[in-house]
Amino acid sequence: MSIIDVIDLLGEYPAALIGIFVVIPLFSFLYGQLHARRRGNESPHKYVYSVLVYVSCIPGALSLVLTAYVFFFLRANLLAVNLLVFFLPIVSMVITLAVIGRQADVDDLPGFGRITGLFVLLIVTFILALLIQRTRIWVLFRGSIVTFILVVIVLFLALRWAAGRLFRGKG
Repeated sequence: MSIIDVIDLLGEYPAALIGIFVVIPLFSFLYGQLHARRRGNESPHKYVYSVLVYVSCIPGALSLVLTAYVFFFLRANLLAVNLLVFFLPIVSMVITLAVIGRQADVDDLPGFGRITGLFVLLIVTFILALLIQRTRIWVLFRGSIVTFILVVIVLFLALRWAAGRLFRGKG
């Protein structure tokens, strides 16, 4: 089974996709109504919010990677893709994080530093892959060596920071 088969299989169940990715932000909102505003960082609320962040961010991140891959590498028309598979998890993630952000300080939630590090690591890795795919190595060396060194230093620092957040972050 290929990834395209998995995407097609997911697309065959639109009601389930809508149900899952509407329930997550809706539950976040309703759960926030159970306690006083800005009290989400207290136990047990912070753990519920942490689970909700992971439940929304993991599919959202996968969907972001999939969408970026299809657009930048395959050069597919984003108007022809399944909206529920490609964009609904991203929208659900953004809404969930916005709702949770109104009820709790997300930086203090267990594991939020790791999820932030994961996103930065995904972005930096994607940029590296895109640079390797779009440029030829001999073109890179014909450019200024100072530019090359600066690019390498910035990418290294970003990867180091993201890895630090991923493995030693709060949570």
